[in-house]
Amino acid sequence: MNSKERVMRAISHKETDRVPFDMFATGPENKRSIMKYCNKKSFEELYLHLGIDLWELDPMPYVGEKRFYCGEEADYWGITQKAYNDGDSSNQCPLRDVSSVDEVESYPWPDIKDFSDEFIESDIDSHNNFAIIGGVWAPIFHNVTWLCGFENTLANFMLQPEVSHALLRKVTDFWVDYTNKVLEKGKGKIQIIENCNDFGTQNSLIMSPEIFREFIKP
Repeated sequence: MNSKERVMRAISHKETDRVPFDMFATGPENKRSIMKYCNKKSFEELYLHLGIDLWELDPMPYVGEKRFYCGEEADYWGITQKAYNDGDSSNQCPLRDVSSVDEVESYPWPDIKDFSDEFIESDIDSHNNFAIIGGVWAPIFHNVTWLCGFENTLANFMLQPEVSHALLRKVTDFWVDYTNKVLEKGKGKIQIIENCNDFGTQNSLIMSPEIFREFIKP
C-alpha cells in the first residue's frame, strides 16, 4: 500500500496497514533541521524516511508589482511584516480605520492573475506516490484581522456589520479564485484542499456562535 492509497482508504473509513502520517504546520526551517539530523538531502528523502504520506504543494508565487505601506515593503495584501509580528495591534494595519463599504471596495485587493501556477503540475507529477494537498492556506478570518487589527475586526462585527461582510466577501472571493486556479492546474490529481482558520483560544471561542454563523459560516 503506497501513501496515496493509505490516505484515500483512511478518508473513506477503510482499514489501512497503518495510520497515515503528515508534517502539517512544520515550517521549512524546521524541516531542514530535521533533514540535516536524519542525514537526508531533500524533503522527499526525509518524508520517505519518516513515512510521511502527504505532500503539500508550495503556495503559488506572487508575481505582481511590489506593494508598500507607509514606505515599507508589504505583501500582496498590502500588509507589512510589522503587522504580522505585532499580533494584536492595529498600528501597522492598512484598513485599521475602514468605516464604509466604499472604502472596502476601493482597496487594491490582490488579483489572481498576479499569481503563477507554473510549477503546480510538475510538483504533483514529481510526488504522485503521495496524497497531494493543494496548498491553499485560505486564512480568511485572519486575513481580515491582519488588514484591520484583531480588536478592530471583532468590534466591527458589532459596530459596522456591513463593513465586516464586505471585507470577508472580498477576502473569500480571492481565496475561491485561488482554489479554483490550483484545482484547474491540478487536473484532478489533488486529493485534499486545506482551509486554515482558528476560531478558538485555549479557554473559549474567539467570537460567539451567533457572530460566527452570521459573518464567518457563509
